Amino acid sequence: MMVERERVIMHVRCPREVTEDAYHEVVEFLGSLTPVVQALPPAAVLADLTGALRYWRATPLQLARRVRLTTLARYAVDTRVGIGPSPAVAAMASGSPDRDGIRIVTGADAAQAIAPLPVSELYGVGPAQAKTLTAYGLHTVGALAQVPTGTVQRLLGGRLGRQAADRARGIDPRHELDRNGRARTALLDTVVTVASRLRQRRQVAGALSVHVEWVGNAAAITRTRTLAEPTAHTEELRVAAYQLWDGLGLQRARIAALSVRAERLTDGAAAAHQMTLDGARERLWRAEAAIDRANRRFGANTVRPARLAHRPMQEAADPGQDGGRLGATEDATAQRHEEP
Repeated sequence: MMVERERVIMHVRCPREVTEDAYHEVVEFLGSLTPVVQALPPAAVLADLTGALRYWRATPLQLARRVRLTTLARYAVDTRVGIGPSPAVAAMASGSPDRDGIRIVTGADAAQAIAPLPVSELYGVGPAQAKTLTAYGLHTVGALAQVPTGTVQRLLGGRLGRQAADRARGIDPRHELDRNGRARTALLDTVVTVASRLRQRRQVAGALSVHVEWVGNAAAITRTRTLAEPTAHTEELRVAAYQLWDGLGLQRARIAALSVRAERLTDGAAAAHQMTLDGARERLWRAEAAIDRANRRFGANTVRPARLAHRPMQEAADPGQDGGRLGATEDATAQRHEEP
């Protein structure tokens, strides 16, 4: 019989005054540790370390220290890190860290660890709900945990009351960190297609747009970012697309479709590029060129990011599409996604 491993969730809390650029850098760094990351703008990030621990051959404490040290030294962001068996417990742990800025709570100790906290610090409870609970003498999370779920529901309402009662006991039934994880994967798939098509045409993009449509709603939203320099490199376009996506804060939105559009296209040979002494960046570009050669020889998407391994392969892009005219707009729309 297979025993399910306890989840290890990290909640990283940035200072309230963190800048948008610094916050995105922190999100991007966590994405280098684990592919399962959920931005919580404007100043928090969730990361699932369950599989990453084995990959990095590290303990939760070692990764927490690495996050604290790197975000402070590299981005000048003094983060607080909480680790627990669920997003709710991890968030409460980061809100009351130990002296080293880190707090780790295991599943067996979750209820006991959060019991002394003020009820206002219970994950998901806002100021109005906290005021209601304290009015009835429920000042701590431990006191709330002793109250029957039905009573809490009468005080706070059905759904919120059940969530508060469960979380006060250290229970968080959510199985997925990011309900839009498939949409984020589709975003990566689309960026890979757009970047490959740009390189086939020997063009570079000066700006990138992300367009999102919602299920059952005619409304849509588009955000555009001007790139630091014109590029057709997948990694640079991916970073820009993820930053645009994270800035939308669509943790609970039901996405019907999304697209990525490369804009302000110019001839790649005529574009100016800043010199770099970053060896890792140079190696990444050489690897990208090798991937392009392999895909031309063996078929489009033969080599692609591991996160896309189980997705259906998109059709090869036609370099002559849209007439191959400079200034034409590249567009690639991901597959439609609807939540059950």
